[in-house]
Amino acid sequence: MSGATLFSLLSSEEVDQRLVLGGYRPLDLLLGRLGFLAPLGLAIAGLFSVLMLTVSHPYRPWLAWLGVSAVAVQAIPFGLAVGAVVPKELEGTLVLIGVVGMQLAVETDTRWRRCCRSTGHSS
Repeated sequence: MSGATLFSLLSSEEVDQRLVLGGYRPLDLLLGRLGFLAPLGLAIAGLFSVLMLTVSHPYRPWLAWLGVSAVAVQAIPFGLAVGAVVPKELEGTLVLIGVVGMQLAVETDTRWRRCCRSTGHSS
């Protein structure tokens, strides 16, 4: 979801500038983008949750759905932040890959890993 947000932000810079010149506030553009991407992220999370629930049969399925949905929703502001800082698609994609790689490389018993969970393991 972060990648979709990043690409939607970077590909619409020219259009956003024209819309601001036409009278739209930047907050309106941000809310419109969030209004489109949040339901899209929840729909994708729902599809992945159904797949996960049919394959793995977790003890609390609603909690698995809630976790996947929370990751999808929090990925949207992260993609917006990366898109605001990094001006090109390739560099933004590398930042996203780097953050995921750092999350996976950190030991499970560290304080950083407890704050930034990327897996369902409890430590």
